[in-house]
Amino acid sequence: MTHFTFIHDSHGYMLYYKGKPIGGVGTLFGEHKRAWQHVRADIQMYSDEARNEIAALEAGNGQSRYRKVIAEIDSLPTEEESEAEQARRGR
Repeated sequence: MTHFTFIHDSHGYMLYYKGKPIGGVGTLFGEHKRAWQHVRADIQMYSDEARNEIAALEAGNGQSRYRKVIAEIDSLPTEEESEAEQARRGR
């Protein structure tokens, strides 16, 4: 099961790992002032790039900036661990 998702439009994409943003390319949600054919092609391009980056990350590769953020997210305590720690402290 993958923990990666992404959003994209004709201006870029944002990758998410376990629901937290890890980075992306471009500027999302810009105003589309181009011909629809160019917008459609850009949407497909950013979608493909995001999928390729996710595949690389899942294979243990991918950009180091993403891998650093993923390592930080993985080092955070899970919700269950946080609840167990609070219960241990008597809260």
